[in-house]
Amino acid sequence: MKIALPSQAVSDLFDLDKVAKLLSDSLKSVVKPTALLISKIEYQSQYELLITAKNETYLLNTAKYTLFSPPSKKPSDPKNISPPNNKWEAYTKNHTLYIKSNGKEGVIQLSKAGKKGYDYASWYG
Repeated sequence: MKIALPSQAVSDLFDLDKVAKLLSDSLKSVVKPTALLISKIEYQSQYELLITAKNETYLLNTAKYTLFSPPSKKPSDPKNISPPNNKWEAYTKNHTLYIKSNGKEGVIQLSKAGKKGYDYASWYG
């Protein structure tokens, strides 16, 4: 698999033979370099790609050529959003937007005019 880099030079994204061997070991079936069965590739960092093959997701390190299952993320409630520092949580209630502190600050109401069909913090309202 080749990719055009910013310098416009075409380069291999990864070594097909090495990835085929890694996938064969992980999927416990023969994977050929010409048919890797990869359905999705996501860039993570300079040497890491998140790849999906046969409905399994793996983190591929292209510097060391290692493949492992990434830690599973806990499914989150799309109505509740927590920042990385976990000090505040945003949520909606009765069409109104609130933030709640995980410390001593309590709950703060951020909006007042929300109504059905026009909820604050919604994609359509």
